[in-house]
Amino acid sequence: MVWAKKRDTMFFRVTRAGRYQYAQIARSYRDEGTTKQQTLLSLGRLDVLQASGQLDALLRSGLRLSERLVVLDAHEAGRTEAVALKKIGPDVVFGRLWEETGIAGALAEQLKGRRHEFDVERAIWVMSDTSCKSGEGVTS
Repeated sequence: MVWAKKRDTMFFRVTRAGRYQYAQIARSYRDEGTTKQQTLLSLGRLDVLQASGQLDALLRSGLRLSERLVVLDAHEAGRTEAVALKKIGPDVVFGRLWEETGIAGALAEQLKGRRHEFDVERAIWVMSDTSCKSGEGVTS
């Protein structure tokens, strides 16, 4: 039997034979430029696995091995606490950086005494903010 290799993708799938559905573990792999699938293990009839709780038990057992998905299991069991989320956009982040780095103050100092018919600091802010969003002003 050939088991999944490093670049293969393993997944569950359901196949139909007659009037029954069967659960399988399969892998997807490339062979000479063609994507292929191979059944690694047939688990049995899907309705029997679901009714007996065996499918849930198998998935829960595998879940213990996943560091990322264990949080979902803990949440379902009521072992997580609700948290408050605050979504902030790039304008809020960029604005705070603009203020904390002193750019606004430096520009105000340089522009002091000049008589512009528009807010130059705001114009530079808009141009800088726009170029950062499009990636033009970002260097690595």
